[in-house]
Amino acid sequence: MGEFNAEWLERNFPCKWACPVHTEAGKYVTLVGEGRYREAYAVARRPNPLASICGRICAAPCETVCRRGELDAPIAIRALKRFVTERFGVESMMDFSVLSEIYGERRGRYSERIAVIGSGPAGLACAHDLALMGYPVTILEASPVAGGMLRLGVPEYRLPRALIQLEVNAILSLGVELKTNARLGRDFTLADLKEQGFTAIFLGVGAMRS
Repeated sequence: MGEFNAEWLERNFPCKWACPVHTEAGKYVTLVGEGRYREAYAVARRPNPLASICGRICAAPCETVCRRGELDAPIAIRALKRFVTERFGVESMMDFSVLSEIYGERRGRYSERIAVIGSGPAGLACAHDLALMGYPVTILEASPVAGGMLRLGVPEYRLPRALIQLEVNAILSLGVELKTNARLGRDFTLADLKEQGFTAIFLGVGAMRS
């Protein structure tokens, strides 16, 4: 039995293993099939702070490895995620307090302040997870609005800008602070942030130039 470990078990769920954040796709697909839509949304949202966005533009690597595809066609996992997010996600005008229902009590309260530079998917996800852990987080964004390449690189007909803002608002509702029009190297330096009392800095400046 020594050869059977947690990783071996995880690899028996190829859809979960293929997902960059290891969403339990099979679990929420099953819940959708049972009509338990709210629970399905909770499963899809728990590891992914941008679930509503991914329900529209994710590359869906889970579908590529879906075992059902060996029989006829892969399950439309991304479409099912969109189905439940439209009912219970940010686009459903949900009360953001539902996030505490999904994640439970926060793990602690810490005094160490964290700066996140860049509000693209990486910066937003980092701020989200740190806030859930109990850290005070400030996002500094060079542009007038948050979203990074979600706003600048994806056409609006694929990803409505209002939806991006709702996803951002859900993360800010966790106590995250957002400062826009704040560019690294122009408006502040890393040394400035340390002087302001930030204990750690996450760089998520993206790749906006070719």
